[in-house]
Amino acid sequence: MQTTLIEAAYPTNASRSPIANKVLMPAHDCWCPPAVDMHDVLRVDFSRTAIGPNGHYLIQIKDANGEWRGCRPFRRQELTQRIEMDVSGSGEWRAVASLEDLNIDVMGFVEQVYKPASASAAVEMKGAA
Repeated sequence: MQTTLIEAAYPTNASRSPIANKVLMPAHDCWCPPAVDMHDVLRVDFSRTAIGPNGHYLIQIKDANGEWRGCRPFRRQELTQRIEMDVSGSGEWRAVASLEDLNIDVMGFVEQVYKPASASAAVEMKGAA
């Protein structure tokens, strides 16, 4: 997996500000269909490095097999506040007792996913003008 896009999107400590922490980045390595496809663009808030609201997060997992970076949905159960992660991106929710125990680092919160306009929609819009 290519990780340079995520690494390049990290703001430096010197540039930390509410605006500097929000970055637009291609979703090449963050594929998690159907919410995030490889041709999408993500607006990521890199200041949010803990699981908060339900949504997609950029995460990094390091273990004996190496390192993986990508995008996964997380949610909190309303009554218990227990964190769950969709491990496959297709509704395979698993309870997460501790992010640290699983060697998961939260890199940022995906605030918005921008989808490309399809070729047929572009043609239709052009014809309507």
